[in-house]
Amino acid sequence: MKGIILVNAYYETQATVYQANRMKEEFEKLSVQCDVVKNNGEFCHIKDGKINTLSADFCIYFDKDLYVLEALEKGGVRVFNGYDAVRVCDDKMLTHLALCGVVDMPDTISGTYAYVRVEESEENVDRIEKRFSYPMVLKLNRSSLGAGVFLVKNREELVKKIEECSKEGYLIQEFIKESSGEDLRVIVVGGQCVCAIRRVSKVDFRSNIELGGRGERLEITEEIREFCKKITDKLGLDYCGIDILLKNDKPYLCEVNSNAHFKGIESITGVNVAKAIATHVLGEIQRK
Repeated sequence: MKGIILVNAYYETQATVYQANRMKEEFEKLSVQCDVVKNNGEFCHIKDGKINTLSADFCIYFDKDLYVLEALEKGGVRVFNGYDAVRVCDDKMLTHLALCGVVDMPDTISGTYAYVRVEESEENVDRIEKRFSYPMVLKLNRSSLGAGVFLVKNREELVKKIEECSKEGYLIQEFIKESSGEDLRVIVVGGQCVCAIRRVSKVDFRSNIELGGRGERLEITEEIREFCKKITDKLGLDYCGIDILLKNDKPYLCEVNSNAHFKGIESITGVNVAKAIATHVLGEIQRK
């Protein structure tokens, strides 16, 4: 059996290198050859009515290129996570639409979309202000690692951010004050919560460790387990990181990461996340 760990060819950090190498290491312990390969675009080649793709029994997809991901699936490669799951998770508004009625989430509206940068209308700003009080949260739909997430404190900031983001998809949400600078990150593999941390920041309303937050090990309650299972079942995820806000001590969806980095959470919790993913992947392949 041969596997491929496909990573972005241009984005390389300690976390991404660690993640790919750890997966390779755990697969090798299970007697599976698994090479780390950079996604340079050659795996999406359409010729003579066929898709020429890589030769492997499975692919761990640590990238966000939807074209290559769909090409791999259409070329017959078993991919973890699959196209539909990554597509929905990589767009925050699609995530909230997919999980509406499944789990609790902050009140959310989709931002207006423009093909060019525009001057925001007074009527639209009035409409938003009728729905949310300040501060409110504005997020780019395809943001990650806390970037592209803004706390908007007044009308002037709202107009500025909308105009800056008008060429990109974005959403606006109520700000859950109780979770300011704090959230839960839960790693789920095969529908099972394998570990979790509480992330806390004293310098930012976002709790991301990359932005100065710190993590501490968290015992997973049955309520959180059920919350996360509903999400992974609905989205068809093999593995993911789920970020949870707390409102009146109840879990509320922040976002779902189909390609969550696990370097920090492995070191904080001592849980072997890479092994859990590798074991699940081989189990799925053998089962099918």
